[in-house]
Amino acid sequence: MGHEPGSKEENIADSDMDICNSKKIISGLLKPMTADLKSRYISLKDGQVMSEISKAKAQEESPDKLRARATALGSKGEILSIIAEVSCLLYA
Repeated sequence: MGHEPGSKEENIADSDMDICNSKKIISGLLKPMTADLKSRYISLKDGQVMSEISKAKAQEESPDKLRARATALGSKGEILSIIAEVSCLLYA
């Protein structure tokens, strides 16, 4: 049984689908980085990456600005730098 077009339930279902698709895409982008991340003892979850990218988007921060912010943080920005790289790939 479907939901009425434009209904709150339909919008939530669409949002859930977008989140699911985003997780799959981010997971696919992180996969080639797995060995490098493990060698640096870095653990990143899809949700963590999605959250940081969403925060950056909400602040109208481009992937390049996100990368610059990570660089400015130095070693403390290592994870943010990786997230910025994923963001660049996502919006390339």
